Amino acid sequence: MKRLFSKSIVKNIYIAIFFAIFIALNIMIIYLAAENGEKSTQTSNSVGEVVATAADSIGIHVDKNSEAFKNFIRKFFGHFSLFFFTSLNGVLSIIFLKNNPQMKRIVAYGFLGYGLILAIVTEVIQIYAGSRNGNFIDVLIDYLGYAIPMGIYLALSFFIYRKSRDNVNYIEV
Repeated sequence: MKRLFSKSIVKNIYIAIFFAIFIALNIMIIYLAAENGEKSTQTSNSVGEVVATAADSIGIHVDKNSEAFKNFIRKFFGHFSLFFFTSLNGVLSIIFLKNNPQMKRIVAYGFLGYGLILAIVTEVIQIYAGSRNGNFIDVLIDYLGYAIPMGIYLALSFFIYRKSRDNVNYIEV
């Protein structure tokens, strides 16, 4: 059976898809950071409704009006998760780059630096958005979400590359 596309074309398609999602998530993060306080609260409350409904459906009661729950929604979904999934798509686009482990690690370190800049910039944007403020703790939460997928990728690629130097069989991440 003949292939419709070569492996290199398929890899390039994967890179384009994951990088496009990465860019879209970055735009969404900046857009959400620029929302005024009222709109941001509405967005958090909507997400909170969905989470509370999902929790209730599996038998977990959640007080969606408690400050602790609202704070969890803002920090976990509005900060950590957005940055986590943005970084994850960055990792997926790196994996399909050409078979050059050193170049992949350099790109990953660049992404780590970019993630820190993005975390800082979004909090600075919030200072100028109406009824909002920037928060150093949010920078840390954002960056933690961003650094986990990239850190896992870097650790795995380091150990696999190191192992492959000692073995004849080369494994690529």
